[in-house]
Amino acid sequence: MDTQLKSPYGYASNLSRCVDMRNASLHNLKSHDCHVLIQRLLPLTFRDLLPTNVWNVLTELSQFFQDLCSSKLHVDDIVRLANNITEILCKLE
Repeated sequence: MDTQLKSPYGYASNLSRCVDMRNASLHNLKSHDCHVLIQRLLPLTFRDLLPTNVWNVLTELSQFFQDLCSSKLHVDDIVRLANNITEILCKLE
């Protein structure tokens, strides 16, 4: 199945150039590309591959990083994130 990801111009690198299928690895990623992978693509990639409970935790982790990297954070947001990450990490164990 050949699918192509369309993102806004300049949003992320051409990720297909960063994939080495022979070694199953990623290379030459910029830090923003890693953010895009963790925050946006990780939950989409594994939606149909993982059990629902595992996928839900990955989605929560991705949402945590989205919230953490948002342009505005208030003190109550930080407290909520601190509480959420504890739960997320326990679920990952």
